[in-house]
Formats: sequence, structure tokens, C-alpha cells
Amino acid sequence: RMSQKKNVELLVLAAELNDLMGNSTAAYDNISMILQAQPNSKPALKLLVKTACKLGKFEDALPIQDKLVQLSSASETRALLDQRGEIELSLLKAKTLDSKAFRASLDDMLKRHKDFAPALEEIAKIEADAGNYDTAVKLLSRAFKTSANLQVLKTLADTLVKQGQPERAI
Repeated sequence: RMSQKKNVELLVLAAELNDLMGNSTAAYDNISMILQAQPNSKPALKLLVKTACKLGKFEDALPIQDKLVQLSSASETRALLDQRGEIELSLLKAKTLDSKAFRASLDDMLKRHKDFAPALEEIAKIEADAGNYDTAVKLLSRAFKTSANLQVLKTLADTLVKQGQPERAI
């Protein structure tokens, strides 16, 4: 690997093999070498983001994801921004925040990513835990409208049942 620092195909293969074998640190190193040779390689940047997240390096993944957004076409931007939101959310969860700080961070995230379903789900969970089922239902409805995720719909139905409105769940 070290003698072939400029052989991008070999480094990609090595990164993929290391990732398959569960050696994310070596995969991360291989991808970093690829980016030294080709700093705007979108496949390598995507793989680096994925590997950084596997390693819990969410703060490292964010600027790489930002670079991907800059390099992307208009049709790719929305999906990449959603992925950035997922990384931000993972970072928030990894930090030890009290519930108020976590909620404030989620609210800030929604200012940047207006209808980001995972953040809406997290806020709905907080609201439901506090017994604010009406608010949780509104948030989950909004999350489902933007994501069409059936798991969100199930959570919404469960919340309606807890709220004593099983007929609305159907």
C-alpha cells in the first residue's frame, strides 16, 4: 500500500477490503491516501464520510460532506444535505448533552434543515416522553409527510394509541 500511494485503483480496493474485514481505521487511511492523489474524487469522499462515521469521527465527516455538497450537481444536493443532517444528528447523540441542550440543538438543526424527519422524530420522542402527545403527533405527521418512512408512521400510530386515540391510528 505505501509503495503504491499514487495507484488509486489499488487504494480503493484496499480500502474496500479493509472495510469488509471490519478494519475501518485502515480503510480510512487508504481513502486519505486516495484523496492526496485526487482531492476531488467524489467516490473516495463518500467512502471517507462513511468510514469516518463508522469510526465515530462525526466532526471529521462534516467538512468532507460539505465538500461533497460543493462538488455535487443540483440533483444530488438534497440527498447530500440530508446525509449531512444525519451526521449532525449522530454527532449530537454522541455528545453528552442534557435534554435542554439536546432539544435546543435539534431546534437549531431544523432551522438549517427545515423538515428534516430524523430531527422531527427526536423532538417528537422528547415531547411524548413529557406527555405532550398532541405536539408529538404533529411532529411525527410532519416527519412522515417529508420522509414517507413507514417506521415514522408506526411511531405515529403508537403515539396516537398512547394518547387514547386508537381510531386515528387506523
